[in-house]
Amino acid sequence: MGRARPSVSRKQQGVMQDPNKSPSQADRKASNRRLGLILFSIVMVFFLGFFAKMIFLG
Repeated sequence: MGRARPSVSRKQQGVMQDPNKSPSQADRKASNRRLGLILFSIVMVFFLGFFAKMIFLG
């Protein structure tokens, strides 16, 4: 019997990238900037939460 095909929708197939093709420098730069902003926002939330705790529960 044949092998079962993995269940991947047509929409997901368009999102997948070729593993042999490296992303362009512009794509990598945009991705790094997005990751940096996400990490920065997480740090700021914890930082502001720490000061709010000190002020309100002091």
